[in-house]
Amino acid sequence: MTEPAASTGAEVTAVSATAERGARLLRLGAAELVTLVEDAEGRYDVALESVGGTSLRAALPGGGRWGQTRRPQA
Repeated sequence: MTEPAASTGAEVTAVSATAERGARLLRLGAAELVTLVEDAEGRYDVALESVGGTSLRAALPGGGRWGQTRRPQA
């Protein structure tokens, strides 16, 4: 999602486990790279998370726009 978002004018902050792994995201147009969600500063309109675990909750302080995050029903 980094390349399409950046190419349409979005300012993308990418999160990657290491700077080395995230270098590709910078080449694809990310304006900033952090290795911890908690290190991302500012206000964000959209948060896309594809890994799972605690990173989504960390990306949406207070549970996000809808008040909570939850797992889909099985």
